[in-house]
Amino acid sequence: MSKKKHVLNEDQLAMFIPAKELMDAIPLDQPATRRPLTLRNLPDVTSRKIKEAKRDGLHTSIKNEGVQEPITIGQHPMRVRSGRVYDYFPGANYEGPVIEDGHHRISVANSIDPKMEIPVKYAAPNDDLSD
Repeated sequence: MSKKKHVLNEDQLAMFIPAKELMDAIPLDQPATRRPLTLRNLPDVTSRKIKEAKRDGLHTSIKNEGVQEPITIGQHPMRVRSGRVYDYFPGANYEGPVIEDGHHRISVANSIDPKMEIPVKYAAPNDDLSD
């Protein structure tokens, strides 16, 4: 008897995503003039995030317990603030998912074990996640 692999319905959102897949997502906190790059294509950013995580103990925590707090994924980089729409990637016409929160956790988890499952939550398009 073959084992059935669970396949998400196209309308179903994943609750956990492997770190290596999240490395191919676009971080929202890039400079607005840059074409969208994935975390994988921003090695200086991921290296800095890992160093910061080692300093504050997050790296050890993830190594011992995995990622406990979900990262936040937004559905597209268009954000509305003060009634105006801002395109974070001008001219790129990018409408895919973006990492709103969790860059440190993704970078660290991927450096420890790219297959590590990371809990995910999704931001509604109008959520204001500004710090």
